[in-house]
Order: sequence, then structure tokens, then C-alpha cells
Amino acid sequence: MSIIGYDPDFRSLERSVNRIFDDLNVTPRSRSGRSASSLATPGVWAPSVDVTETDKDLVIHAELPGVPKDKVKLDIRDNHLIISGNHEENQDYNQGSARVRERRYGAFSRTIPLPHNVKTDDTQAKFDQGVLEVCVPKTEVTEGKKITIQ
Repeated sequence: MSIIGYDPDFRSLERSVNRIFDDLNVTPRSRSGRSASSLATPGVWAPSVDVTETDKDLVIHAELPGVPKDKVKLDIRDNHLIISGNHEENQDYNQGSARVRERRYGAFSRTIPLPHNVKTDDTQAKFDQGVLEVCVPKTEVTEGKKITIQ
């Protein structure tokens, strides 16, 4: 019997696989069984996101290293949070020949479906050290209403 240790690269592999599915507009399932869905636009890179839910809020963290805050746009349309913008390449890097180019530049977009029980008007966002945090408050879940027929 062999013991398999923790592989620190597994998270990186999982992100890569999720990006492939995002590019295909297919909904993979995360290890928790929840949908890791996010709609991607072809030809546009999508930042990595974490979506967590508390009793009161839905919190989205998006990695946008090196992107200035004024180049990031947030919209909520049709019950989807859309994070988009443009990350311009530093022209100083164009001198010489590149040996490795792993950083992403150009237009980016990420669309995250929101549940129906959110108050989009009260959404707040902050940007700190390349991480965008969006907090969408939730409403109380209504059980519906029984209607008496007269």
C-alpha cells in the first residue's frame, strides 16, 4: 500500500483545466461538486477567481496582478457579474529578445453567474495588491406565498 502525498501543483493543474473548460464554455465540476462555471470570451484572457458564499454575502476575489485599478470595469447584467478591462504591456520589455513570456496582456473578461437572491444595488468592490474583491449582499430567501382561491 502506498501513500500519496500532497501535490502543491494540483491547484495549478486544476486552474489550467478550468481555464480550458472556460474557453470552451463548458461547465466543469470542482472537487466540491459545485459548478466552476464562468463564461469566457474567445481571444480574451480570463483572470483566476475564487467565489465564496457566507450567510450574508457572495464574495468574489479576482487575481489581476499588475493591472491598474482604473483599467478594471465591473458590470452586473442579467444576473451576471462581469469583470473586464485591459492590461497594457510595459513597453520597456520590448527591448531585446524574450526568453520566457508567461504574463498575460491585452483585454480580459470574466463573467460570473449570480444567484437570484442577491442585492445587486448594494454591491461593493475594492482593489488591493492586484486582487479585486467584490462583495454582493444576499437577500433573505423567500419560501414563496400561498394564494387562496376565492
